[in-house]
Amino acid sequence: MTERQLTHRHALESRVVEGKLAAERTGQRLGFLLVLAALAVGGGLIAFDKETGGLTAIVGALASVVAIFVYGRRKEAEERRQKRSELASPQLRLPYDDTTPEPGGSKASSRRSAGRE
Repeated sequence: MTERQLTHRHALESRVVEGKLAAERTGQRLGFLLVLAALAVGGGLIAFDKETGGLTAIVGALASVVAIFVYGRRKEAEERRQKRSELASPQLRLPYDDTTPEPGGSKASSRRSAGRE
């Protein structure tokens, strides 16, 4: 039973990872097409003596790509920091039993032991 659950969980995790990768690839392709279109429009405007508009389109397209790249890197770095801190923190404990002392004192444990006697 547990082997089937483990296999199922691995399959679900694989699908999630594959879906995220596919979404990233699609986003990169669409971003590339949008930047290419903005550069083409900017080049066309410059060709028709609209230097200000053309340069604005080109610089705006390039600036947006740089901003998205920097934002993505910062977000990834923050996620890595958070995962590192989660791994470094102590594990969560199961509900309290006789082997796990409750935090904050012995009142609850003394009540428990008094009820069993």
